[in-house]
Amino acid sequence: MKLSSESAPPSRRSVPLRLRSWLAPEHVEDVQRDPRTMSLAFALLFGSGGLMVFFTLLLPHSSDRNLAGLIGPALAAMGVAAAMLAVGRRCPIWGFRALPLWGGVLVSVVSYSGGETAVSDYAMFYFWVILSAFYFFPGRWGLANLALVGLQYALVARESGAANAELKWVMLMDLDGLKAVNDVEGHEGGDRLIRRATAGWSSALRETDFVARLGGDEFGALLPDCPEELALDVLERMREATPSVAWSAGVAVWDGEEHAGALVRRADALLYDAKRGGRNRAAADPATG
Repeated sequence: MKLSSESAPPSRRSVPLRLRSWLAPEHVEDVQRDPRTMSLAFALLFGSGGLMVFFTLLLPHSSDRNLAGLIGPALAAMGVAAAMLAVGRRCPIWGFRALPLWGGVLVSVVSYSGGETAVSDYAMFYFWVILSAFYFFPGRWGLANLALVGLQYALVARESGAANAELKWVMLMDLDGLKAVNDVEGHEGGDRLIRRATAGWSSALRETDFVARLGGDEFGALLPDCPEELALDVLERMREATPSVAWSAGVAVWDGEEHAGALVRRADALLYDAKRGGRNRAAADPATG
């Protein structure tokens, strides 16, 4: 007996037929038609998401966060969790399918309210939205939620200014007069100067930043995921942490496309601009305004 393409086992169907079956299946899997399983899963997702947002309120945060914009969605998520536990299997299928959409809205509000430097952290909740949509519903519903999540994240990033939070800054520092110190106090004196400078710089940098000696009297610092205002603030803190050390700096921001070598060369050119301008000062990328 010959099987038709429609009745053939999934492994023997053509790729277009399998894709069509995934996007709009004629028969859904057991988990996709079990209201009890879906209600418990969504109660867990929304409940744990709301609790995690509450926990983040205790952590160091962005100075421009909106507390009400964080607490409100967290309470709403907890309300959805309670409703799922109460309604359970009585919830219609359209109600379950609306939950990922509602979850995406709550994540967007939280991401926007968390402040400029927290958008990427809170946006991780979008993963739960996409995962639940693909797991519980036909493929076309998962793709629709994926597209909506991408649109929402783009809007949140644009409106919050989080695009700048992805900038990577390179800072090249040069100790002014290190050779003179070596000549007068010997290399031990120069080493003491280097230790004072690096200790001060390290204390002013964020945990995600990195500083290293490039050779001689030149050092480099990398500031990833750092908006412009914060990068300049870090530079000022580095200056305040080394009051007895004279040093010049060139500060450049990655344009999102150039090779690492080109970025370092721009920072190096700015460093020499600073030294020619009088030393013990910084020259910043024109992108910083």
